[in-house]
Amino acid sequence: MLIAYTPQADCIVTARMWSNPFMRGVVNSIYIPNSLPFDEIAAMARKSLSEGNNLIIFPEGTRTVRGLPIHLRRGGAHIALQTGADFLPIHIEATDPVGLRKCDSIFAAPQNGIIQYTLHVQEPMPTKSYQSQERSHAARLLTRDIASRIV
Repeated sequence: MLIAYTPQADCIVTARMWSNPFMRGVVNSIYIPNSLPFDEIAAMARKSLSEGNNLIIFPEGTRTVRGLPIHLRRGGAHIALQTGADFLPIHIEATDPVGLRKCDSIFAAPQNGIIQYTLHVQEPMPTKSYQSQERSHAARLLTRDIASRIV
């Protein structure tokens, strides 16, 4: 959904997509694999942003695990800090995400067969105010602030 609504979207995705025969051709052309060393990911992200693209990062990973608290990873914050890019938090809400969460059966579906999504776009978060901090501390603070807006 985010890629469909985002002009000139690039995305950092799990390396497993490259071995998926259905997704390999698509992800090879516009996505950045998360299996590379961080410096390579940051360089690819910087290049993408300098070309006018928007970079989509899922700091939680792929999907929420039912019944567990949401835990954001700091990779997205590290990339934003490394590139100097601002962060636009977006919370994706689903009316009945049965079949879309981790551990759900691929054949599971909501009872009425319909899932309605709402994208809650938050205010952009400039990363400049975090740059004066030591990088790992700044990433923890930025991740905490992102979580406070989308969780």
